[in-house]
Amino acid sequence: MMIQRIQSLFLLIAAGFMAWFSFRNLGSADGITIPVESNTILWIASILTAVLYFIAIFLFKNPQKQKTAIYASMLITFGIIIAAAIIIFGSETKISPDESCVLPLITLLAAFRAIRGINNDIKIIRDSERIR
Repeated sequence: MMIQRIQSLFLLIAAGFMAWFSFRNLGSADGITIPVESNTILWIASILTAVLYFIAIFLFKNPQKQKTAIYASMLITFGIIIAAAIIIFGSETKISPDESCVLPLITLLAAFRAIRGINNDIKIIRDSERIR
């Protein structure tokens, strides 16, 4: 049984930021905003990632499965960052990025902190079992 202190909060933050990113704008070009929904694959991937982060909160009884779900979500989040960068900087028109482009980066930081919390809890449990 895991302690699940701070990592649940970090996973909730990660899920919330990815869900928020799903419905924000990537940027604007010539006065026209470009929402994340305009790129269907990016939109579906960001919603899927938000759901995976949320599901990972409830996998606390099996820390290996929880870490696997978080690593998979982090990989998809990294792909979302790369895809958003390609959309923004790879287009022929000048697209000015929106402030919401930072949300996947914050999500990755929260996921790293959640992994760190899980590893700390595993260490605490191993230490307490060794003492008994």
